[in-house]
Amino acid sequence: MYKHFIAIVLCGLTTTSWASNTCSSRMSDGVALPTAVSSCKPQLALLSRKGDVWSSLLDAQRRRGRTWTRIVTGERMMTNNQRLYADYRQTQIMTGECKMANGLLLHANYRQTQMMMGERMRTNGLSVQGAGATSLHPFVPTTIVGGDFAEGTRWYTLKFKNTTLAVAAADGSISEVPATAGNVDRTMPQQLDNQLWCFVGNEQEGYTLYNKAFGTTKALVAVAPATNTAEATMEPLEGNTKCAKWWFSASSNLSSAFTDPVYMQLRDANGYALNLSGQSGQICFWTGGKDNGSTVLIEPAFATVLEARVLDPDNATFYRQDRKTKGQAWNTYLISNAGDPVVTLANANGKNNIGYSSATSPKTIIISSKNSQNYTLSVEKGYVITGYSFSFKGETASTTVKDVTTAKTETATNTAAKSFSVDGIALQSVPFQVLTDAAHIQQLTIQIAPAVGEVLKKQIADNEKYQTAIVFDNTKSPFGYRIPALGQDGNGRLFVAVDLRRTGSDIGMGNGHNDIVMKTSSDHGATWDANYRTIAAGDAQQDHSSKQWTYSFGDPSIVVDRNNPQNILVMCVGGHTSFFDSRYEQPQHVVRLHSSDGGETWTKDSLTYQIYNLTKNSLGGKTNGLFLTSGKIMQSRYVKQGAYNRLYIAYPTNNTKQNATFVIFSDDFGATWKLLGGPMQLPSTGADESKVEELPDGSVLVSVRNRGSSSRGYSLFTYTDIAKGEGRWEFQTNAEAMNNAVNAVNGEILIVPARRVSDGRKLFVALQSITHSTARERVGVYFKELANYESYATATALAADWHKGKQVSQIGSCYTGMELLSNDKIGYVYEEEATGGIGGYNIIFKQIPLEDLTNGRYVIDHTVDRGPYIQQAAEMLRSRVHTYRVANGKYVGMPVAAGLTGVEASLDGVGAALATAATGGEETAYFHAQEAMAAAQKQLLSGVTRVKIERGRWYRLTNNLKRNVVLTTDGTQLKQGSVSTPLTDPSVLFQFIETTEGYWTIKNAKHKVFAKATLRTNTPLLVTDNKADAGQYTIVSTIDGRSYLQSMDPAQAAYPAIHADNNGNIVAWTTISDASQWFIEPTDYHETDDAIRLAPVLSTAPHAIYNLHGQRLSPHSLQHRGVYIVDGKKVVY
Repeated sequence: MYKHFIAIVLCGLTTTSWASNTCSSRMSDGVALPTAVSSCKPQLALLSRKGDVWSSLLDAQRRRGRTWTRIVTGERMMTNNQRLYADYRQTQIMTGECKMANGLLLHANYRQTQMMMGERMRTNGLSVQGAGATSLHPFVPTTIVGGDFAEGTRWYTLKFKNTTLAVAAADGSISEVPATAGNVDRTMPQQLDNQLWCFVGNEQEGYTLYNKAFGTTKALVAVAPATNTAEATMEPLEGNTKCAKWWFSASSNLSSAFTDPVYMQLRDANGYALNLSGQSGQICFWTGGKDNGSTVLIEPAFATVLEARVLDPDNATFYRQDRKTKGQAWNTYLISNAGDPVVTLANANGKNNIGYSSATSPKTIIISSKNSQNYTLSVEKGYVITGYSFSFKGETASTTVKDVTTAKTETATNTAAKSFSVDGIALQSVPFQVLTDAAHIQQLTIQIAPAVGEVLKKQIADNEKYQTAIVFDNTKSPFGYRIPALGQDGNGRLFVAVDLRRTGSDIGMGNGHNDIVMKTSSDHGATWDANYRTIAAGDAQQDHSSKQWTYSFGDPSIVVDRNNPQNILVMCVGGHTSFFDSRYEQPQHVVRLHSSDGGETWTKDSLTYQIYNLTKNSLGGKTNGLFLTSGKIMQSRYVKQGAYNRLYIAYPTNNTKQNATFVIFSDDFGATWKLLGGPMQLPSTGADESKVEELPDGSVLVSVRNRGSSSRGYSLFTYTDIAKGEGRWEFQTNAEAMNNAVNAVNGEILIVPARRVSDGRKLFVALQSITHSTARERVGVYFKELANYESYATATALAADWHKGKQVSQIGSCYTGMELLSNDKIGYVYEEEATGGIGGYNIIFKQIPLEDLTNGRYVIDHTVDRGPYIQQAAEMLRSRVHTYRVANGKYVGMPVAAGLTGVEASLDGVGAALATAATGGEETAYFHAQEAMAAAQKQLLSGVTRVKIERGRWYRLTNNLKRNVVLTTDGTQLKQGSVSTPLTDPSVLFQFIETTEGYWTIKNAKHKVFAKATLRTNTPLLVTDNKADAGQYTIVSTIDGRSYLQSMDPAQAAYPAIHADNNGNIVAWTTISDASQWFIEPTDYHETDDAIRLAPVLSTAPHAIYNLHGQRLSPHSLQHRGVYIVDGKKVVY
């Protein structure tokens, strides 16, 4: 099906020597064609053969826009290492022996290809012919025999932009139908003949496209050279002067799990491609370039049936662990000789455990259980294995085989063969095990199918199981639907609010009056209102120059009051200024929409400056732009102040000093808001859409979309005063498990009570909706078990141990929302690609059991007790207090031992409150325990003396991530020094000098130089001997002794921190990075005019201090350059 290839640019040859300058007067299948009026030649030579499947060196070009590998004849060739979606491939190309080895790891499918130029060599059953002018084609071509298509012809659809199918109309024109198959279907959709295409030709001469409904007498033709908006048509070939030859080149604009995306054009890779016009909706040529609309996904018809593959020593080739050496007694891989597609048997641990015996007929595959019991059957991209079977015996005794997916097992002795078969699967890689002895296998047969059809079958089954519904149908709207926000009332009624985008874009990025519209469901989301209700309409009477907050509305977030289903709040953006253009004086507005009658009527008012003024003088500086994150407004389960449970919402800000994410809270259902934790803490510098959730002990997390990054981060807030919303934010930590997921989505975080299926343990589970891709596609969930308080006690713990769960969408998809429904399923709303309204998506809703989202691990259980989480939090805090006693203020930010007793007394109150829970009033008791925990935290954070920066003190700075690195300077720039440098070396000592603005300059003891402001990323930070040129910094320290040094005048607002990079330099980076955090350690040294002399550390412990007259002194009465007796020793200060 798929045509993989190796691209070769022929050096020293003119383009005219590659192909004729005509469309070709005769096709390779014998059908005569007239000479075309212009050239249809390509400019790339590809080494391959019709029907063979080769590992493509162009994947990097498709996905990452990198260059082609150039091969120069007669010389030793270059090695090209490519990385694609965490799949590593290595290619070595050589002449002399003229051998090419290509090892590919693709979805656990190891494939080996070796090729010799000048002679034909079969590896994996693939043939190689001499290179000529070629065309990329992700399909299996056919031929015409006796005026009919050859038996076994494979048919395909042409899908543009992943949303629209090309259809041959009765008059020969090419029309379009939405590619919505599977969205909400309950049965397999029909594919009419006029949607199906086949390809006749070859790489050298190009391909002719036939439509199944038109037969062999008409083909797809167009005038060459192509002109803007010109269309291709189905016309008779006889006597036709138009070009009927098409070439395909790799597209980097879209990705697909089923095929290699291509551009479709008449000429070469630089020619104009067919394009799905965003303006007219037609498929026509576009001379403005190539983009998503020019990308074609050539996918096999659903009805395609493929022959089973038999994998045995006569039909496959053995390869060793190095994926080069073949035909040895013991091997790691057995790879089919037949292509389209290639199937592989592999030892999953890379062991040479696969052998064979020629003494039997048919020959036997021997699979050993020594060293490794784990094996895989796999098929190349675009296909899946739907079943497999074999017969087997033990070698010297009984042996057992097990299919991992279905858990099916079978045992055979060494004398009596048993049959083993598995069906009902649809996997690209199928794991199985040989558990004992060795298995002697014969007749290994693998059933295969195109992945697109099998995935669609599964999607249709899911639609039935999950009651999939289209809430807003973008295909039936002239305006786009975007940004779903999902809410649920206490009776289980659902509300979804979305943007109705007349502009096709965010507010301020186009002229038009966007609305917010809403639909509801009363049956858990199975059906929705036929018509939407407009809850905020943009004022169409206002001119496009208007900056009023009522001009347009968008980006809704929603909550329905836990205690009153009539009370609904929607927060949104208003006006006609974009987030990035917003300024405090002319901002993007904050709007509150409120309904007190269950959504029947709505009021609206602007809270713009109420919100902006919360961070007008924050640690990030003055706020120029902000917007409250779309999706869910989190309403507390546990905190209720007055008539309402507390509300939380996160929002990104563009600030003058440091872009940041903040969290606000409201105790009057959104009428007034306060900043959680205050303005001098930055929960995150991710500065993009973020979501809030409440943890079992009552602490608060924010899930952060990091701007300009592929990572997802988590920050943690611990209360010190619940009523006032005071407390401490912990530095954001990124979840490494999600680093390969695109972060260009808002995501949703949801914590639910659950029971572990394997052992019945009750606990909580966190769900994070995000993509399963590096693009805006294939949304799903990751999940994390919250088995105890320790699993989320720090931001680092919170970011760890996430697992990939269910993928909900198979195609382009973006923003999401989740709710625990009243029927104990997870309501999952999401955007999915669709034609229609400009810039919009279909808004889809599913009801998915937690068990399905978490790979079968958990089910909902409302009887989970959160009391143990509060108890564990108290115990952990008590342990930390003990640690602080021992450390006794070693680093800036840490507490000194004196005063920790009061913290322990507050912790005793936690135990007392929890003890009352057993006697009734459980939730009230738990809240009192939360308050006691907050009091203990407050005592620790504000009632205990903590080590601060002192004037005149010298410090050593050790990096948090690189514990062997200290900050130093060579007098020109800041450098990374060694932690082994003696404390007596002034090159590693720094002093912080307070400025009139209340910030710090950073001075080095040896060179008498100051750190300048941070520069652009990857640029070493400079120093200066002119104090007036010194950079001003703020220093933010945690109680655990980690500090970041943030420039107040950074070259890039998003990268203000002093950071130790992996190249040995000190550069600017984000404050949240571990390598941007430092342990600032007070030292026993003081600078005089001519030397650094010994002085006692007086701030961290009590000392007995006397002058030379024997008078007892306090530390505050000491004079510089004095000699004193400290703890019985004479010292110079």
